[in-house]
Amino acid sequence: PEKKATSRERQSCGILQIDEDGEDGAPSEKKKYLFLVSDRSGNTASHLLTASFYQFGECGDDITVQVFSNVQTQQMLVRIVRLAQRIGALVCFTLADPVARTILTHHCVESGVESLDLIGDLSDQISTFLNVGPPGTQCTEQRKPAPETCTPAARKQVLSPGYFARCAAVDYAIKMNNGANLQMLSEADIVLIGLSRCQKTPLSIYLAHQFALKVANVPLSLGKVLDPEIFEVDPRRVFLLHAQPDFLGKIRRRRVKIAIEQGVESQIKMPKGRSVEEYASPKFIEEELEYVRSLVSKHHQFRAIDVTGISVEEIAHDNIMSLLPRTPTTVEVALESLACNFLLVSVAHTEDALGAAHRDAQSGTGPP
Repeated sequence: PEKKATSRERQSCGILQIDEDGEDGAPSEKKKYLFLVSDRSGNTASHLLTASFYQFGECGDDITVQVFSNVQTQQMLVRIVRLAQRIGALVCFTLADPVARTILTHHCVESGVESLDLIGDLSDQISTFLNVGPPGTQCTEQRKPAPETCTPAARKQVLSPGYFARCAAVDYAIKMNNGANLQMLSEADIVLIGLSRCQKTPLSIYLAHQFALKVANVPLSLGKVLDPEIFEVDPRRVFLLHAQPDFLGKIRRRRVKIAIEQGVESQIKMPKGRSVEEYASPKFIEEELEYVRSLVSKHHQFRAIDVTGISVEEIAHDNIMSLLPRTPTTVEVALESLACNFLLVSVAHTEDALGAAHRDAQSGTGPP
């Protein structure tokens, strides 16, 4: 019979305490466990899992997720499967090495453990499509070996232009945080204007890191005139952030409480003649929101976004990136053309080529 996993084995696999509701490792009937196994950081699997859980709402709260990162040995894979068997866990994995994927899948089948390969099929399909074998695999005559730039060692050394673009964008977002360095505002890809506690800073950093966009954020307070530098930016790239009064009041009350406990009330900036005590008051918040509505009415080209109860990721993807002016890709143009009755195409020809085409058409030797 299979030996039961000891406490030492559980700790070596990254599990510190799992059998809270039963003896001998017996899991709770309600609690479900999911293991994420990766030979790298595990970020890919974590992001994919987060997106999947979002579809199930509160049901995902009943699942305990344990990430096993940098798993490099077969012994560790066997221990993870053994522990998953004991507590009835689902094993999801992102392993770049095809041999490691085969080993883990084999042990899961032998142990009766449910498993799911998150990127294996995708990697194999891309390998077939490119006719290039994944790094670390033996190549056949039909499939070329992977280039040297695809090896793990090369991937660690090469820093793409996109990496440096993200670094520059994050650096710009930090410099332009909270209305600083407005003389550089004309360089911004996006300008966020918003009331206090409307997620300006986290949204700026996320957009910079995720999309390599230069984002500036400018605080908005009651009665403050918009800085002239804002009007030097394309108004389609300016976004006004606001929230519902109850939501804003709840967040501000928490901030005031923490500020008082830490003795940093002076960090809460208020309009002249207003006290910090008014910062979270419903009356003051409503005055601010009315001011925002007047700005939206006056500057109708600015995009207004209600951030109430919405995550930074959703705001970025659904409310900002989808509205940014940009040049469509060739594929997007081709797709759109399928719904058109007429399509105008501009083709550049030399005079000689045009003359030859005209002569061919006159003689009847050219294409119809």
